[in-house]
Amino acid sequence: MNGVVVGSWLPRLPEIRDRLGIHLDALGLTLALGGLGSLIGSSLSGVVVGKLGARRTAVAAGLAVYLFLPLVAVAPSAALLALVLAAMGFLDANADVGMNAVGVRVEEAHGRSVMTRLHGLWSLGTLIGSGVSALAVLIGVRFGTQLSLISVFGIGTALYAMRLIPDAPPRARQGARSGRLAVGLMLAGGFAVFVEGAPFDWSALYLVDVTGSG
Repeated sequence: MNGVVVGSWLPRLPEIRDRLGIHLDALGLTLALGGLGSLIGSSLSGVVVGKLGARRTAVAAGLAVYLFLPLVAVAPSAALLALVLAAMGFLDANADVGMNAVGVRVEEAHGRSVMTRLHGLWSLGTLIGSGVSALAVLIGVRFGTQLSLISVFGIGTALYAMRLIPDAPPRARQGARSGRLAVGLMLAGGFAVFVEGAPFDWSALYLVDVTGSG
């Protein structure tokens, strides 16, 4: 469901741009502020998961993301849209870390790798969200209605998941070697997100503005 949410609004970015009447530079800054929210959320997620536990963090932050989602369709200005995206990015980063922490515990309990399948399902969710968004445009469903329905479904999914997933207590602090490994992973992940983010954010606008697609 987390992937569905991400895929549900990015395909309609040209519509958001046209509704707000903003240029690409302002839209780029708006999206960047959403990314800044994710960065801040990721940096604080260890503290949040340590205090609330992985399950509570994943569910509570996920619920908040779904509640914010319909605001993407009705934000009256680029500045307010940037605040909504920043808040969603902050919350989504905490939900991601909580879900991954639970995934690690599931791997430990079963003695085999499941993380790649979990991330694969997230990718499948983005495809489903994008498909739902395209279908909504095709049959004339308003953007706000589409996001509201997805929000309701997401809230129900999170509440159901809360009853199923195990909690994950915080781990003890690791030594300097683990710290160096974490820095290396952070840099590798940062470059990967940089490469992934450009087509993720801009492909819908490229299709509409450059190729003339509907």
